[in-house]
Amino acid sequence: MPRIHRKSALPIALAALAASAIVYSAPGAAAPGAAASGWREALLASAPVANPGDIPKDSSLWNAHQNGTLVYGGSKTQKLFSIENPITGQLEGFDATMALLLAKYVTGKPSVEVKIVTSATREALLNNRTVEAVFYTYSITPERQSKVDFAGPYLISGQSIAVRSDNDTIHKLEDLANRKVCVTKGGTAYLTMTKRVPSAQLITLDSSTECEATLRQGRVDAEVQDRPVLLGQVKAGGLKLVGDTLTYEPYGIGLPHNSPAQVAFVDNWLKLLIKDGIWQKVFDNTLGQVPGAGTGRIAAPPDPGQNLLPDLKLN
Repeated sequence: MPRIHRKSALPIALAALAASAIVYSAPGAAAPGAAASGWREALLASAPVANPGDIPKDSSLWNAHQNGTLVYGGSKTQKLFSIENPITGQLEGFDATMALLLAKYVTGKPSVEVKIVTSATREALLNNRTVEAVFYTYSITPERQSKVDFAGPYLISGQSIAVRSDNDTIHKLEDLANRKVCVTKGGTAYLTMTKRVPSAQLITLDSSTECEATLRQGRVDAEVQDRPVLLGQVKAGGLKLVGDTLTYEPYGIGLPHNSPAQVAFVDNWLKLLIKDGIWQKVFDNTLGQVPGAGTGRIAAPPDPGQNLLPDLKLN
């Protein structure tokens, strides 16, 4: 079981923020409460390792290979994707597991250092080389592609609407007119709301976790966010999804800008995980545990290197 050590907050002047770091070492003795993640330990033990000659030289992933640890940007509060287990101290979920698998592929062991990012800080931390990759429900958009590179997609998403379970007045996007709606700073839902429902009163916060709390507290009427993220919130009770999926959004693994060799390398790794059934096992044990997530395009293995353009339906 990976052991966990905490570091003090690291100031990042370029992004005007502090990124806390979590460091995982190689698996050791099992910790209390470890049974739930036994599937992951078995998966990591049998996961593939790259031939060092195939890792692009003078790249962020080559740096990870040489240092023996993958430094990536992620979250510790995103349900189903990357959330800290209070018993084991591990980060668990789809993104957290995919990051460990990539670390195993490039370093030979599932050793990662996680720096906490937000939707608004991912590009800055990639391009100032604070992190070597980003796993953070990262929708690929043309605007973001002008700043960073993306491998993938590694999951297909789309925006949905969440409301409190006792709400019976909001059923579709148009019902959000003149309502208070929470979206995350730097997220694609902000574009959806400003273009398609301009009369909505937007509350922009740093993370989906903050939006969830604001919705539960009754300070907003709804939250617009990626459907897989909202499914994790709904699983906790007290909230429900309404209406259809609003957009088509492929998730990518963020890499430093102008690194096509790295993109090809990570795409080939993703194809290997899909071919060997590893991707499906990660999905089934994380997102697939939630009713409503196991069907449709979210549950289907993606096609890395294909269908990278989103459809935000802004026109």
